[in-house]
Amino acid sequence: MKTRWQAWSLGVLLGTAGCVGVAGQLQTSGTALQIDPPSELVPMTTNAVLTQPSGEPGKTVAVLIGVRLLPGWHTYAYVPAEEPYVQTQWLLEPGTGLTAMGDWIAPPPVPDAQNPRMKLYQSGSQPLIFMHSIRIADNASGEIGVRTGLVFQTCNFIRCLPPTRKTFDLKLTVATQSQ
Repeated sequence: MKTRWQAWSLGVLLGTAGCVGVAGQLQTSGTALQIDPPSELVPMTTNAVLTQPSGEPGKTVAVLIGVRLLPGWHTYAYVPAEEPYVQTQWLLEPGTGLTAMGDWIAPPPVPDAQNPRMKLYQSGSQPLIFMHSIRIADNASGEIGVRTGLVFQTCNFIRCLPPTRKTFDLKLTVATQSQ
């Protein structure tokens, strides 16, 4: 269940990124973020897209990573140093001509019921969306690669799966500026 703040912040996040959400899928400016449903064998599913497949020099686009978790499963937003769990790490390697701007924008985590110092990401019927802005250099041109992803550990209150690294290779076409 989302709090009002979570629903509002997700709406602001998606609205500023030019996205419209439906269950398991987000529509960005011409690019759909499809996230497969999780299962007992794969309790966390992810996918990534750019908010726009192309952009002009000097403009900004964003990388979106969507996460869906099976009910009862979570991944870690914050883990104190003395705990053995793996905190989720976000990866972003923009290609030549692109610059990462700011930090990842993430939905608010929830405290772990057994250890409130740890913070968890859990999803309900809607996926969790993480966003990072990328600026296109004034002299950029052509097709530029963006590698993004995450390192995560998925757990429920009985067991944890081994840490996983998931990467996505995205392409941004730099369009000629209109005169």
